[in-house]
Amino acid sequence: MGELSSSSGSLPVPSPDKGGGFTSEASNLLVVKTINAPRTNNVASDRIDQSDNDMARKRRKRLRKLNILRIGCWNVTSFNKKDQEILIEIKRHKVDICALSETKKKGKGNIKYEDYIFIYSGKGKHERATSGVGLMVHGKLEANIENVIYVNDRILQAIFKFQDTSITHIISVYAPDISKPSEEKDAFYEDLQRVLDGIPGKDEIMLLGDFNARVGNGVIRGLKNRFNEENINENGEQLIQTCAQNELRINNTFFPHKPQHSFTFENSRGQKSVIDYVITNKNVHPSKILDVRVLSSANTITNHNLVLAKIRNKVQRERRTQAIQTEKLNIESLSNDSTKDLYQRRLALQINNNKIREADDVESAWKKLRTNIITAAEEALGRRRTTSNGKRQTKPWFTEDVKTLAEEKRTAYLQFRSKKLTCEGYKLVRNRVNEQIQAIKRSFWEKFSSDMEHDLYGAQKKVWNMLRNRKKPVNEHIQMTRISSDTWEKHFHQLYGKTNKVVCEYGDVEEHGNWSISQEKIRQTLNALKK
Repeated sequence: MGELSSSSGSLPVPSPDKGGGFTSEASNLLVVKTINAPRTNNVASDRIDQSDNDMARKRRKRLRKLNILRIGCWNVTSFNKKDQEILIEIKRHKVDICALSETKKKGKGNIKYEDYIFIYSGKGKHERATSGVGLMVHGKLEANIENVIYVNDRILQAIFKFQDTSITHIISVYAPDISKPSEEKDAFYEDLQRVLDGIPGKDEIMLLGDFNARVGNGVIRGLKNRFNEENINENGEQLIQTCAQNELRINNTFFPHKPQHSFTFENSRGQKSVIDYVITNKNVHPSKILDVRVLSSANTITNHNLVLAKIRNKVQRERRTQAIQTEKLNIESLSNDSTKDLYQRRLALQINNNKIREADDVESAWKKLRTNIITAAEEALGRRRTTSNGKRQTKPWFTEDVKTLAEEKRTAYLQFRSKKLTCEGYKLVRNRVNEQIQAIKRSFWEKFSSDMEHDLYGAQKKVWNMLRNRKKPVNEHIQMTRISSDTWEKHFHQLYGKTNKVVCEYGDVEEHGNWSISQEKIRQTLNALKK
C-alpha cells in the first residue's frame, strides 16, 4: 500500500482500469472535502455527552460518600474540663460515631451538645472515677438509636438500626491495663462475653476502644493480619482468644500505613504501641471496611491517638428542619444599672399615662398592666432575634477567646509532632493556655453566682434543675430507649386486664382490682356534699 504524501495530499484509491469507481483526481478532491468538512454538531454532541458523564460520575461519588460512616475510638484520659476541645477535634475530623475510653465521668446518661450526643457510663457518684466509657454520636444519627445498655464503667452498648442492615451493636470498651490484677481482667472479659452472647447471630457487632492489648503481627486467617507491631503481651493473647471464640476480626492489622498512622499510643519517652482497635464480627463484610488509620493531628493532652475507620453503610439521613426565628425582649441588658434605671422610669411613666380605674374589671385591668410592662420594656430594653432549632449550644464559658487559645495549643502540638518545637516549648504553651482557660471559666462562674442572688434570669431554676438531675440514677437529657409494642401491650394488659363484675341491688358494677366502694361510704359522701 502507498503512503499519504504531505506534498500532494493524494491517497491510493482504486482506478477505473482496475475495477475501481474513482480516478485519482476525483478521490483527492473527495478526501480534501471530507477532511475540511465542518464538525460543529459532532463536537457539541461530544461535549454534552462528556458533561453528562462527568455529572453522573460526581453524583455517584457523592452518593458513595454519603453511604460511608466515619467511626472512631479514642482514649481521652479524661472527659471532664476538656469536653469542648474533644468536640472540636471530633467535629474537625468529621467523625460520625466515636467511642471514648477513660472518660472518668461519674454516673450514666447522655448529654446533648450542639452537633453531638454524648452517651456515657462510669463509676458510681460516691466512687473514685478511674475508668469510664462513652459514645459521641452525631445528631444526624439520633433517630437511628434503638436502645442504650449501660453495662458498667468499662462497657457501654448502643443498638443502632440503619437502612441496609437489621441491627448494629456498637460497643465502647475500656479494658484493664497490664498492671491490673488478673481477677479484674478476667471479670472484664467475662462481662464482655456475656454481652456478646446476648446479641442475636444475624446482627452486626462493632467493638471499639482501648483494649490495652498488643496482639503482634502473626497472621491468623480471618482474625488478624501482619500489618502491626511485633510485640504481643498477656492481654493480647486474651483478646485473640476472645476474638477467635466469637469469630471477630481485628481490622487495624489489615491495612498497611506509615508508623505515624499505625501506632495508637506514644508517651513522652518515645515508646509506641498499638492498643486501640476497631473489631467487627463476620456479619460486617470485609469489603465494607474501607480503611482504618490513626489521625495523629487530633490532640487533647492525651498519649493516645484518634483511630478512624471508614465503613460503608447506608444510613437514613434525618430531614433538615428549618430554624425558627423569634424576637424576645433583651432582658439580659438589665444587668446594666443605667438600663435598669431607664426601665423603671419608663414603666412609671407608662403606668401614670395608662392608669387602672376602679371601674375596670379584672380582664381590662390585666390588659392595661400587661401593655404597660411590655411597652416600657420595648422602649428601654429593646428586642433581640433568637433562633430556636432544638439544639443545645456549647457551654456559655466556651467563648471565642477560649477557642482561640485551644487552637493555639493545638498548633503548638502539631509543631511538636513535626519536630519544629521542643517538648519543653510545647509544655510551656500548653500550661499557659490551660491557666488562661481556667481563669476565664472561673470568672464566668463567679459572675453567674452573683447574678443568681438577684435571680434576674431564672438562674436559681437552672441550679435546682442541675441538682435534681444529679440525683437521678440515669441522667438522660434525651430519651434514647425505644419502648417496643410488646412492652406497651403487656403494660396495658396488666393495667386494664383484671376486671370483675359484682351484683348489687343497683345493677352490675365493674370492680377494678380488689377495691370496692360500699353503699354506706357513698351515703356519707353525699351527705357531706349537702352541708
